[in-house]
Amino acid sequence: MSNSLMEEPRLFSLCIPSYNRGRKALQRVEELLPTLAAGWELLLLDNGSHEEREHYDRIAELAADNPCLRYVRHASNREFHGNFLACLELARGDWLMISSDEDCPQTEVIRGLLPEMQARSNLGVVRGALPYHTRPESYYRAGSEALTQYGIANTYITGTFYHRALLEQKGILQRLRENIAAHRLYPHLYLELLTGSLCDIWVSAQVVATVGEPQQSGSTAGQSARYHSAYSLGSRLDLVISLRDALLEAVHLLGQPFDVNLFCHLYWQLCAETFRLISEVNAPVYLDYGLHPGLTRKGWLYFCAAAISHYPKLHPYKERILAELARIYGQFCAPPQGEGVRDAQQFTALLAEMKSATGKSDSFLEAVFRLEAAGNLSELGRFIQSAPFNAQEMVAALGQLLAHGRDRAAFVLALLLKKRGHRHPSVLLALALGGAVWNHATVWAEAVAELPSLVEAMEGSNRRRFYLRQLVPALSWPLQKAATEGDVGRIRQLLAVVHAAAPDLRGLFKENPLALDLFAVEAQQWCREQAGIILTLLYRDQAWFPVV
Repeated sequence: MSNSLMEEPRLFSLCIPSYNRGRKALQRVEELLPTLAAGWELLLLDNGSHEEREHYDRIAELAADNPCLRYVRHASNREFHGNFLACLELARGDWLMISSDEDCPQTEVIRGLLPEMQARSNLGVVRGALPYHTRPESYYRAGSEALTQYGIANTYITGTFYHRALLEQKGILQRLRENIAAHRLYPHLYLELLTGSLCDIWVSAQVVATVGEPQQSGSTAGQSARYHSAYSLGSRLDLVISLRDALLEAVHLLGQPFDVNLFCHLYWQLCAETFRLISEVNAPVYLDYGLHPGLTRKGWLYFCAAAISHYPKLHPYKERILAELARIYGQFCAPPQGEGVRDAQQFTALLAEMKSATGKSDSFLEAVFRLEAAGNLSELGRFIQSAPFNAQEMVAALGQLLAHGRDRAAFVLALLLKKRGHRHPSVLLALALGGAVWNHATVWAEAVAELPSLVEAMEGSNRRRFYLRQLVPALSWPLQKAATEGDVGRIRQLLAVVHAAAPDLRGLFKENPLALDLFAVEAQQWCREQAGIILTLLYRDQAWFPVV
């Protein structure tokens, strides 16, 4: 076969990832080859299999004689997420469908769907039906509609079509490449969330594949593997964290001021789905492995609360979030187990228990948020000075205030901590920002002078975390205000704080591009022209910053 024929672009790619199941893979290839339409390719991706190799060798022989079949063998096991990414990167078609080697795609049905798929220019994902899993025919527009109506619904990958060329054009595949390790358990859910932000999604009611009998791979089969897998309780915990972050990224991608209500709604959907999985779908495996069902469900409630209660931008909404989580818990822990939330009194008690479990610093922060929002700095100062919290708890609270852009409250708290002799990057950063915003030139100059030496003593990774988690969000409002008012002096003061906290700012951006991405996301909440001015200033020669 000539190289030119091998490199010929294909209209549609049917991708089958496989590992240690050569017999099934060969059976599937032999069934599908005679049914392929013109301009199709069948791509079999062998994930470094070490069992049933003779069957994979036969597939390689077939591929040598059939231009419609491509066999790719990885040198080592890339795990599911690596093989999933390989499907998207190696397929030659603008559109591709992924199918497990145990399932059988219905090529006639697919042939009928393709023309409409190709006619819709902004269509990114098509979810076909399976015999046991059908949904009404639906078309969701990119944005909140696609995120809320489709979101994380696709837990089984067979029958999913991806518009590979469009996802590459939109930069979605590049995001997948960069972040796939964090989404190794369900990389397709991450991909589809990002896609829903920018592209339309179509759910078809037509059955595009039949589902075969599940089979574990060779030597990994056995009772232990039923638990130690993507379905283990630990894996489900990781799933909540990875998809929580994916939801945040997807909402930011909408390109408008961050929609807290949309994010909360999506997070509740995630919690409800994982409650269903651990309470119903995976519960028999957990019970076989000695896990108490009632305590597992209650622990899940607290974990879902812990995963969101300190998350950026959400602290003022915590009571509402906890109440909704308690409601979800009651929905999935109903009276048959005798552990449900059956009445208002029990619901109230559970909610109070959750709030109490979140710790004193949360109550302190909630009070500070309320007082700061009311603009009463005198009352805020009195509360902070009289609050029975030790310095460590107050410094932790200070970091949260900075991350949420509460510069007034952070400044008052930092003044108290400085008076008591505490030196910490969060304290100095709050003093430097507050000094610039509230015209305390002496406080600003002292903090900016001290900040570099204190930050320099931190590890590199900690410096990046310090910059990303505190400095960037804390700069949002004061820089926006200064840019709107054309206050160049204030902008210079604020950028001097940036220079003090991260002297080699351009080096930081080069070393960690995500730092610039995060700043750009924050900047989307400003006037785009003003944001461009600020980003341009940050990229200018470091000598531009005032010497202090």
